[in-house]
Order: sequence, then C-alpha cells, then structure tokens
Amino acid sequence: MAKYFILLLLIALLTTGAGTAYAREGQVVVNSADWVDVYSSIMYANLEGMPYYFVVDEPHARALPLYMNKEIEVHLVESDTVPYLPNYKNTLTDSGYKVVNETRSPGGRKLNLELARKLDIRKFIVLDDEYGYNAISVASYAARSKSWVLFANRNNIDDVYGFLSERNVESILIYGHVDRAVNERLGEFNPEKIDNGNRFDDNIAIIKKYLGIVQSKDLILTNGDFIEATIMSGESPVMFIGVDTVPPNVIEFLKGTQIQLGMVIGNDLIGSAKVLKDSTGINVIIKFGQGRKNTGGTTLVEDLDKFYLPKYELTLDISQVQYNEGSKQLEMIYQNDAKIGEFFKTSVAIFADGKRITTIGDETVQYIYAGSESGVAYSVDLTDYARAGNISAQVSTEFGEAPGSLNLLLKKELPVSVVSVQDNSVIKISDLAYDTGTQRIRLLLENTGKVQVYASPDVKLLINGKEETLRLGNAIPLAAGENSEPSLRVELTQADLADNPQAKVHVAYGERPRLLIKSLDGEYPLKLSGDKTVPIVVAVASVIVLLGIVIRQRSKSRVKTTPCVNCSEAVPDGAKFCPRCGKEVVQEQK
Repeated sequence: MAKYFILLLLIALLTTGAGTAYAREGQVVVNSADWVDVYSSIMYANLEGMPYYFVVDEPHARALPLYMNKEIEVHLVESDTVPYLPNYKNTLTDSGYKVVNETRSPGGRKLNLELARKLDIRKFIVLDDEYGYNAISVASYAARSKSWVLFANRNNIDDVYGFLSERNVESILIYGHVDRAVNERLGEFNPEKIDNGNRFDDNIAIIKKYLGIVQSKDLILTNGDFIEATIMSGESPVMFIGVDTVPPNVIEFLKGTQIQLGMVIGNDLIGSAKVLKDSTGINVIIKFGQGRKNTGGTTLVEDLDKFYLPKYELTLDISQVQYNEGSKQLEMIYQNDAKIGEFFKTSVAIFADGKRITTIGDETVQYIYAGSESGVAYSVDLTDYARAGNISAQVSTEFGEAPGSLNLLLKKELPVSVVSVQDNSVIKISDLAYDTGTQRIRLLLENTGKVQVYASPDVKLLINGKEETLRLGNAIPLAAGENSEPSLRVELTQADLADNPQAKVHVAYGERPRLLIKSLDGEYPLKLSGDKTVPIVVAVASVIVLLGIVIRQRSKSRVKTTPCVNCSEAVPDGAKFCPRCGKEVVQEQK
C-alpha cells in the first residue's frame, strides 16, 4: 500500500503542467487579489479550452514568467484596484511574451458578467460570493456540466437578472444561502435550489449531480478554503472534509457510493483524510507539489499554486470546569474569540484519582455568540468524589459554523474545581410581536423573581419556507422586577406571516451571566402591530429619552453598588454575581 501511494503521488507531481491539446490558442494569466476575478477567469479559460495561470502574491508574479510557455500568446486579466503587481503587461512583454488581449477588471462581480457575455452558455449556477467555499464546492460540476457560476446578492441582482434575461436560459441552479431578493428576482426562471443549511450537505448534493453525469470512481478532497487547478478542472467531483475531522454525514454518503480513491489537495488535511480512510476503506493520496520546467529545461518540484479565499477564523476554548454541589451539575465555560457565532457538541470523560468514572456530554448541538463566554451545565452526581478534590475532565468538542458543519476539534484536559451555588432566577415570557412598520420582532421578558437575571432568547420562524433561528441577544441583564424587550430587525413577507401564526421561543437564563443553566421553552402567538404613526412615535420617544437622561442623572447618586473583589466592577445591590467576571459578590450586611 505504501509503494502504491508513493507511485500515485509521483505520477501526480510529474504530470502536473504536462503538455495538453487545447481548443483555443492562447493562455490566460490573471493578476488580481480579488478571488472572484481569479475564479471567473479560470472558468472562462476552462470553457474555452485554454491553459491558465494565476498570481498568488507579488514574488510569485515576478517568478511566473520563468515557467510559462513563451510560444503561446497571452490573454491578460488584471484588476484595476488590487493587482499583485501593477502594469503586469509590461512585465510579461519584457520577459518575451506577446500579450494580445488585456481585460481590466473593475471588480469581481462585474468581470464575472463581462466574461460570461463572451461565451455561448445556457446553464448557470447562482451563489453568493460571501460564502466562497460554495464556489469551490460547485467548481467541478460547473466545469463538467459546462455551466457558468454567477455571483449574486441584493446589490447586483438587477445586473444578473438583466444578463440572464438576454440569454436563452436552459437551467439555473441556486446553490447555498442567497439573499431573499435573489430568490425572488430569479423565480421566473424556475430555478433548482440546493440549500440544506450547511456546506457539507450542500456539497453532497452537488456531488450527486456530478455523479449523475459521470460515474467517477475517485474524488478530490479539500475544505473549500482555496482555489487550485485540480479542484477547478472538473476531472473529479470535489468533496469537503473537515480540518480536524470528518462529519458523519460525509462518511455515510461515501459508504453508499462506488468511490475508491480520494486525492487530498495540500498537507493541511492529512489527519481528517486518515479518519476518512479508516471509516470508509477508500484509498487516499496526497497532492502537495507540482512539477515545473524552468527556462533552462530543468524540472522542479514546487508548492502548489493555491489562491486562498477570505474566511472567518473559527476558534473555541474551554476556560473553566467546575462541579456544583448545590445543583449536582458539571459546569463548563466556553470561550469564543471568533467574529462569528459558533456551534459545538461536547463529550466529557470524568476521572477521579486517574480512574474514569463516567462520560457525559451534549445530546444536541449548542450555540455560543461571537466574542463571548458561555457556560453549559451537565447533570451528574459526583458527591462521592467532590470532597477528595482530585477530579479531572477530558473534553472532546467538535465545533463549526453550522450545526451540520462541526468539522473542527478541540481536545483538552482540565482540573475540576468544586463550588456550591444555588440559582434562584425566575423569568416569564409575556408577549411576542412583529411590528410590520419597523420590521422588528420583539419579545417581552419579565424578571418575576427576587434576584438579578441574565437571559439569552431566540425565536424560531419559517422564513421563505425554511426554519430560521433569530437570536435576540446574549446575557441580557434584568434586575429583580424589571422587564426587557429585546428585538431584532427581520423582513417578513405576508407569506411568512401566514406561515407563523405562532412561534417557538427558547430562553436560556440564570443568575450568573456566563452560566445560563436554566431554560424556558414554549410556543407563543405572534402578534402583529402596524406603525402608521412613526413620526409621532419618534417624537414621543425622543422626549422620553431626554426625560430618562435627566432622571438618571438625578438618581445616580441614589443607586447603591458593591465593588467586585475580583475585578472592581460596580455591581448593583441585589445582584449576586458580577456582570463582568461572573464571580459571586459578597454583599454587606444591612
């Protein structure tokens, strides 16, 4: 098996860039830091049967002329705003190349339409370039089915619609999540849609369409982070695997196919590729380099040309694990430093004096807000071990950008401290309403208890026929007896309102802002209110705000607080826990 692996790898390396018969004379060269420019230009070159090269940084731009064929005329695509090396035509000309055509790109979406107009093409795939991995997912199918990938959102849908209206459209596939405006504008074309809520299920759906054209026995394995020649070629379907692991739905899909070989692009996914091989039995090879001939005729093995797409870096950590004797729960505090919210699912093995005593974990996927700390409590009775004080936890947490995309893995071992805290928080949901004038959904919460409460509410609605979770706020503070009305702007059509006579509401709450261990769930009528007197309301609201400022300034001196001994935050009387650090506050005896 080892020899077989190495032989395949060497063949992949040595044949990369070998001579090929092309349908059209010339070669395409792309000089742009805009990935949509690069992607569109490669699509154009593939459909025209032309070889292509793309620049990945400034040093690469200077070295690229050493490897290209000077006997082939150049069709240059260069960004007006973000070229890696300005005036690249002069660089190529000075290096002995003949540049016969130069296309200037004012921006990726505009270039995408400009290049499409040059082709006689009738099949289209529409997606939002905010989710770059979707473009990678459909790349092989687009090449194989001779479809053009269009990038559309709310801002340019009129341009996309105008382009399609000029064409004799044979088929349109809307792939992944797109703006409502895109779905509505393209509805008259009766498009097919693939949108399962996460990149892996969508990717499986597009692979099935590819296999409907060609019954391939092999596939390309990547995570959707970059553009690369093999991925764009259409020779094999592209399958997503995780950075650290492989989602179960991917493994189950592969077990039901005739796929025998997977080629991993790059070195970053070796661990997850091994998981895939062990779980499915398919053979796996790794393409980590390419063969190139320099001007002296020497063959060199170099890194792959990979154009990375913009993305959010996901990160998750566990900052604290403690056993609460009062509630008989293991409490874990997660920390998300990423710029987007994340989903996670955890398994915890608990040890006492080095001996495993039990394993607990999440039954459902959890959510944590961007840039926040949030706790989860797991019911377990460790009374017999708590006093010994030698408890530890081995944590394995899968996390990702969506419930079906838990492709990252966090493993950590932490000591378990022991606390005893009772949570006496009580809340009530009083009202759920949608204001058709301001397009805001509002939830009225009441703190009916005697202690300060923190609440994180969310509402599930059917929007455009799909269930979506609207998160109205994270750890919203409510003093004893206080009401709060968190809201979120969301556009609901008359059809949406008809689909939602009532809505599911979930509120996680508790006395400690980082440990909202209680929950309130139910279905509530969605009341509608119109706002035909917005100017009057705004004027009245302005007066109320001004009065509130005056009253607050007059009453500031009367508000009593207690400084937190841990971080010195001023904590209002009646609150047991600091809103900043979460530590318990010791109130002075009256």
